[in-house]
Amino acid sequence: MPDVNEAVARLKAGLARHAAGDTAGALALFEGAARDAPGLADAHYLTGAVLSQMGRDGEALAPLERALALSPATAAYHGAHALALKGAGREAEALAAFARQVALAPGDADAHFNYANALAPADSAAAERGWRTALELNPGHAGAAVNLGNLLARRGDWEGALAAFARAPDVPAALVGAAAALIERGDGAAAEAKARRATQLAPADTAAWRNLGIALAALGRFDEALAAYGHAGGDVDTRVAAAAARCGMHDHAAAAAQLAELAREAPRNFEAWLNLGVAEAGRGRYAAARAAFATALDIRPGSAKALANLANAELYCGDAAAARPLYAAARAAAPDDPATASTMLYALNYDDTIGAAEIVAAHRRWGAGLAQRPRPARRGDGGRLRVGLVSGDFCHHSCAFVLAAVLPHFERERVSLHAYSNTAREDAMTARLKPHFDGWRPIVGHADADVAEQVAADGIDVLVDLSGHTRANRMGLFALRPAHVQATWLGYPATTGQAAIDMRIVDAVTDPDDASCVERAVRVNGGFLAFQPPPAPEPSRADGPPTFGSFNNVAKLGPRTVALWSRVLQAVPDARLLLKALSFEDPGIVARYRALFAANGIEPARIDLVGWVAGSGGHLGLYSRVDVALDPFPYNGTITTLEALWMGVPVVTLAGDRHAARVGASILTHAGRADLIAADEADYVARAVAALRAAEDRAALRARLGASPLMDGKRLARELTRAWTQALRDVP
Repeated sequence: MPDVNEAVARLKAGLARHAAGDTAGALALFEGAARDAPGLADAHYLTGAVLSQMGRDGEALAPLERALALSPATAAYHGAHALALKGAGREAEALAAFARQVALAPGDADAHFNYANALAPADSAAAERGWRTALELNPGHAGAAVNLGNLLARRGDWEGALAAFARAPDVPAALVGAAAALIERGDGAAAEAKARRATQLAPADTAAWRNLGIALAALGRFDEALAAYGHAGGDVDTRVAAAAARCGMHDHAAAAAQLAELAREAPRNFEAWLNLGVAEAGRGRYAAARAAFATALDIRPGSAKALANLANAELYCGDAAAARPLYAAARAAAPDDPATASTMLYALNYDDTIGAAEIVAAHRRWGAGLAQRPRPARRGDGGRLRVGLVSGDFCHHSCAFVLAAVLPHFERERVSLHAYSNTAREDAMTARLKPHFDGWRPIVGHADADVAEQVAADGIDVLVDLSGHTRANRMGLFALRPAHVQATWLGYPATTGQAAIDMRIVDAVTDPDDASCVERAVRVNGGFLAFQPPPAPEPSRADGPPTFGSFNNVAKLGPRTVALWSRVLQAVPDARLLLKALSFEDPGIVARYRALFAANGIEPARIDLVGWVAGSGGHLGLYSRVDVALDPFPYNGTITTLEALWMGVPVVTLAGDRHAARVGASILTHAGRADLIAADEADYVARAVAALRAAEDRAALRARLGASPLMDGKRLARELTRAWTQALRDVP
């Protein structure tokens, strides 16, 4: 007769060996116990369980089945058998075995966890129920928390994912997952903390280091991001992330070269193609970017990121009509993504087939979906007016040229200015702007709620948006209504659509009535902007044929603009057209515009297309080849118009039916050149031809602009102070 007591002793000794890490020694003892006491079910179970743990699942099945034959109602045996079946590739049988374990042990969290894991590949909804049940039975079940969090993250349910990951504090996989979710949610600061903790707990975890790098990049700390990627190994995903950081450092050419190589190495890597498109777009090669984004979309059909980026590329290839359905598809794929919603609204301003009322209605619909927050109480200390300016463009950008003209002229004893900078880029322009602020807070990668708390703590009376729905905007911050009065000014050519923003700074020419604003239109005297020109050569005209020109970005050069400019060229057969834009670095865009003009009867040889010109002197010096600048529509130029006038070149504009289409009229009115404002397309052609024949006195035009309200930053500072102060009085 077998000595059962001795076999049981062997099992206890084997369990001790196993706990000490001696798996082979434990297996020998379990196998010996099974030989000595073949009727002892636990001996067979432990033998099979250890064999499965060692990866010998095929060998594990026989002892586990003997254990089940001896004790068919023991749930743990079914669980171990299911794991071995799964390891042996017998998925259907494993699933049935997991189901039997759950039926026998409905209160066992591990049973539900394992069953859910087996269900996950084919039935994510059932797997979710299983992981949730495991967490109900054991709220600290780390495996269920991580798997549930990852599932919810794949669905884009960031809040649900974060709640799941929070069930497993200090579990590296949960921290890595939480960091990824926080990055997607736009909270880089919180993501950094999670990822950094993960690297401390699991310093060999490459995903933890990669997510730390991504979080640091989201905060604009690109050098630190690259250092983190250095700990993450040399896999393709890490190298893609590192190349993306190079984009953030504005080294787009190097990033594009790296990403093109990675895309060749891993041709089905979605992130490689997506970021290659971003890099190409960053250096103005939008046709190349379009091809990269299309490939990314082919790899991951329906991706909101790929669709939105492809739409942007189409827009900046000058094809707003092609972009429109792509934006709609991106919005449908990610209805809760604020960046996609904003980009879609911004693109409407370029579309020459859409009327003003439709643009306002679209913005109003977007704003109607925002939760209404109570207005905070007015500060009662009666001190200096505390104004916060929120922008993603406190750097070399057209908006910054206006700020440089006006910021030095605020009366510091009356107004305290505070910057909330949503860009990681700091350059010479940033250095010019910073001294005029009493407070400077970088907010890149910080959650809206955290920034709102900071705005409140800073005691801001009037919070001013300078971005609208453009890149790097913080519309979500304004929706939280952290200041008593909120305003929008300068950076966006339409209403924001947001009722939480009280006022929109415009002028009587850009917005002659209130129909275009959800906000209250506040009209300042002398124009809504001011201009401080960069260093520039004296106005002059080089030898050459009569030439019209435009230095506006390609997105503004839609089909109606091209057709109208073609009519201008047809009216002056010996004239040429000089177009300058970064996008003309791309041969595909050059070919597109030559074809567009050819379709309108203009020989390609009459069109000069110029790409990047280094330095403001080189850029402005190019006006020496231009006799008359042509303003695009329905989205006019702004700084381009002011620069042309400063270089003594008259600008012909068509006054339209919305702010974006009336900025040219505003500038020319306040510069004393209303004679260059056309009422319709025929009038535009006539005025362009007349301006060419008039042979403008360039020095006189510069002098006229210099004497205008547009060059009076003190005037605009005074007007803005008046408007903000009055609003603070008027808003209860």
